[in-house]
Amino acid sequence: ILRDFIELVDRAEEADGGTTFLIQGAPGAGKTALLYKCGEVVKGLGWKTVDVNPRALWDSDELLHSLGLGKRPAVTEASAGVGAGPLVRAGVKSELTGRTTLEILRGGDEPLLLMLDEAQTLQKTVPPSARSIWNRYGAAQRDS
Repeated sequence: ILRDFIELVDRAEEADGGTTFLIQGAPGAGKTALLYKCGEVVKGLGWKTVDVNPRALWDSDELLHSLGLGKRPAVTEASAGVGAGPLVRAGVKSELTGRTTLEILRGGDEPLLLMLDEAQTLQKTVPPSARSIWNRYGAAQRDS
């Protein structure tokens, strides 16, 4: 299993892209231990690993929090002025960015492994705006 995982990691690095690796098995089979072993393996390769909860997959604020980034303001305007005498004025205007989860994930400088344990809880946390997509996906999986 680790050999397959490392092969997928290598492919993702070569393609400068990503992949999904799903670990499934009976309760008590060691899925959580394997997940954390996979994390140790990629840390040794220079990857960052982050435990996320399901909500972080569609809530950018939650994802930023999970990544330890919080909300970062983006500078949108800067100005400076000089008046008569010794008066100098400067100002900066900033706004919180409304980045999507994919934009946040693509914006990192190092490879990243998001570790989501207990993925079955995803169904309970899907927001109403994504529920129709989730329901179609689930139906397609049941039909196959």
